[in-house]
Amino acid sequence: MRKREFAFAATLIIAASVMLFAQSIQAPRYQLPPKEIIDAFEAPPLPQAILSPSRQVMALLYRRANPTIAELARPMLRLAGVRIDPRTNGPHLTARIYAITLKKISDGSEVKVTPPPQANLSNVHFSPDGTHLSFLNTKDNGIELWVAEVASGKAKMISGVQHRPNRLCRQGRTCRRTTARLRRRQRTKT
Repeated sequence: MRKREFAFAATLIIAASVMLFAQSIQAPRYQLPPKEIIDAFEAPPLPQAILSPSRQVMALLYRRANPTIAELARPMLRLAGVRIDPRTNGPHLTARIYAITLKKISDGSEVKVTPPPQANLSNVHFSPDGTHLSFLNTKDNGIELWVAEVASGKAKMISGVQHRPNRLCRQGRTCRRTTARLRRRQRTKT
């Protein structure tokens, strides 16, 4: 009789463990939150406003809400607490600005700046006299300097720049800092 009870108990334990194991094998499904929560996370952020030095024009910067998976997955170097993208020698994550609108304070008229295709803009600054707007466009393999006229909104890339631009000087000319990429090129030539 004892052998039968032991065999029955062992069979129950084995059956229960097989059932639990079978349930744990089924992969849990990815569950989406309610639509309201998704809409709240995907809502476009409010534009950032930058006022010109003359206080006559305001630049409205429109940016993407969240970085893409591809942006987050790019390799990065961690140097002294700064995350650097080795392909561009710039910051790992940028401001993700995709459009700039210039709004005159006096009459409320707006001028759209013509951005480069697939714009990923950052470091937007007015010149000291407020007639030009400079910004950086981060591409997959480098960073470009662009300058826009405030009156017309027409932007053009400053070509042939072998330095990293960061701001405009007092006269509206571009100031430059040497990039790590230029230093690397000079080292390999010698």
